[in-house]
Amino acid sequence: MKLRVRDVVRVESPSITRRDLWTTSKASRYYSGTIPAGGESTIINITGRGKVKGYILCTSGVSPANVEVTMIIDDETIFTLFMSGIIGVFNPNIANVNVPNYAKPIALLTVDTTNNVYAFSWTTTISFEKSFSIKIKNYDSANDLEYSLPIHIEEEVGG
Repeated sequence: MKLRVRDVVRVESPSITRRDLWTTSKASRYYSGTIPAGGESTIINITGRGKVKGYILCTSGVSPANVEVTMIIDDETIFTLFMSGIIGVFNPNIANVNVPNYAKPIALLTVDTTNNVYAFSWTTTISFEKSFSIKIKNYDSANDLEYSLPIHIEEEVGG
């Protein structure tokens, strides 16, 4: 059976709490789409103050050597990596890195080279004061890239 990005189940459960003068909105959200061959897209862009409690990025249809992922926090690029680099560093079967899984910020979930399906989870909390965004570039000249991004966010409003 071929796993496709669109087969991921949508999860959404927002709740609102009050803390001093700040209102915090907690939500699990799901973003998905297609990036055409040779294209790029900002797949999520949040403005304001908050925390990302974790996310899973799944891509399919394109070799990991042709998928570039950039995370930007408060207008500063935190990393720009190709999916092949993420796989190479965090795959315990490839990398010779003696770091326990609980100490790694990224956990590989899927590496399917036959169907070009790859997924990783960002496992640590990310705080931001102004903005949080993720951009993806598809360097493949012939194939479209499908992606999905379930993410858990706490956004703060007020103050």
